[in-house]
Amino acid sequence: MCKHRIWLPILIVGMVVLAGGAALRGQVAHALPPAQAPAAGITIPYPGSLHGADDGAAADGAYTMAFGLYDAAAGGTLVWTETQEGVPVAGGAFLVTLGSVQPIPAAVLAGGSLWLEVAVRGPADAALTTLAPRQQLREAQPGAAIDAGAPCAHDHVGETWTMAGPVGDAVLALTGDSSGTAFYVSNANTNQGDGIRIYSHGADNSGALWASNLAAGYGVRGGSVSGVGVYGTSNANDAIAGETAAAGKSGVYGHHTGDASNLGFGVTGRSSTSFGMLAWGNDAGLIDATGDLLLQGLYGEIMAEGILNIYSNDDIYADLDNNGDSDSCFVILNGADNTVWQVCEAKGMQSWAPLSSVVQTAGYGERAVYAVQSPGVWLEDYGTAGLVGGEITVAIDPVFAQGANTRQEYHVYVTALSEEPVLLYVAAKTPTSFTVRGALLDGRPADCSFDYRIVAQQVGYEGTRLEQVEQGGK
Repeated sequence: MCKHRIWLPILIVGMVVLAGGAALRGQVAHALPPAQAPAAGITIPYPGSLHGADDGAAADGAYTMAFGLYDAAAGGTLVWTETQEGVPVAGGAFLVTLGSVQPIPAAVLAGGSLWLEVAVRGPADAALTTLAPRQQLREAQPGAAIDAGAPCAHDHVGETWTMAGPVGDAVLALTGDSSGTAFYVSNANTNQGDGIRIYSHGADNSGALWASNLAAGYGVRGGSVSGVGVYGTSNANDAIAGETAAAGKSGVYGHHTGDASNLGFGVTGRSSTSFGMLAWGNDAGLIDATGDLLLQGLYGEIMAEGILNIYSNDDIYADLDNNGDSDSCFVILNGADNTVWQVCEAKGMQSWAPLSSVVQTAGYGERAVYAVQSPGVWLEDYGTAGLVGGEITVAIDPVFAQGANTRQEYHVYVTALSEEPVLLYVAAKTPTSFTVRGALLDGRPADCSFDYRIVAQQVGYEGTRLEQVEQGGK
């Protein structure tokens, strides 16, 4: 019984000079496993590459290639041959199918040791040039992996893979159906060197690396024992961009897992000339439930190791109690974490130090002036009026009367403006006016002017007096 043996070409090497003057060298051309032998003969996929004398890729174009199988390394008998016209070569790479023009008889491959000879004619050459030496075909057992042997280490160093097909095609496509890794690269050099370096010269919407995970895992995952897990750099666009449409998820997520003795940062942003980090949130309205930056957790904290500056090109708003569930306060603490000043929703502004403002004097610089305070919430107004026939009714400013509760008991103080003694008194008070009468010491009615001061409790705070205060309004 005859045993059928499959023989595979392994590589082409050697330097030749074509008629057109271009020096070409075939380099590491691996044959793929052959197709099942049909009745007419066998075909074998055969990829390879052509290089010039300077080790650069051969010129792109359509080449003519002649292939022959011999029973000896030199001379001998030609047992099979074919010529293929118009073989496309791009970046030096080509792919042909031996036997596509003249199928290889199975008896030829089963007849003993064979050597493959290749001749090439470039687009500018008049005749074929034979590559030398011939390469011996090696036997591959059915089901066994193809072994290139010692002369052809499978490291692909110096190879260039190109793709000239439609946009949807890939230069390299790897798939995996198991729980393992579809593509794994390891750089064992302890000095410098990248595991993978990918370049793209496409349009703005094309990437050098595109990764997608249709399950719940990661599109791209980077890890490092001592270096950087993922590093991005760009001179004209974003170095790393992340995008998601999932609720509660982030376009870019950083998580530092160290304990209290190994403090670090989830995400770091840094710039030597501009802003270290940019946050751009919902700008639907000035007062809304979202912002540009969200601090998660029970306490949202911003810490500066030095001076903290807050800049704005317009107004600054502090929206207390955005969800409306409590009486919230804006609080300023001192170095001992004691409250020194606060503004609360219900209680207003409160200070643990005297309230003061600053005035500019002509000869004494800036000086502090202090507020007069009282145990209740009072509003007061000032004015000047004049007696006519010893009496006048003064109308209360209607705007003041809407902020101050003049419907309850209020106070009026008067001071005469006269060169002789005058007796002034408040004869009547109503919610909209008060009446002042005056007389001289001899009893005659006074016609002088007077200053007055009216004091009334603020509307809504009529019963407030020396209220108990807690820090933070809680």
